[in-house]
Amino acid sequence: MTLNPLADASASVDNGASWMHASGVLNDALFAEQAIGKARHTLAPKVTGALRLYDSVCHGSPLSTFALFSSIAATLGSAGQADYSAANGALDGFSSTISSIGV
Repeated sequence: MTLNPLADASASVDNGASWMHASGVLNDALFAEQAIGKARHTLAPKVTGALRLYDSVCHGSPLSTFALFSSIAATLGSAGQADYSAANGALDGFSSTISSIGV
């Protein structure tokens, strides 16, 4: 049993590998009812997941595809989904940043 499946996976990345990140959590609540713990729970899969995947597989390994799946909620928002919208907005910003450096 591995404790770090991303490290194991990145050790076997071949040229032209493809990686996709499509996680997410909904934790609906009106903005006034949000709490930091709920926000962390919603943000972690998208934001921390993308950063860990990037750190594990992108440094020094040529990729043919690195896809991050976001939501239109980042742009339009959605009632009761401030955390989800923020998580997708962060993922969009991360995507723009890594695209600008050639990933």
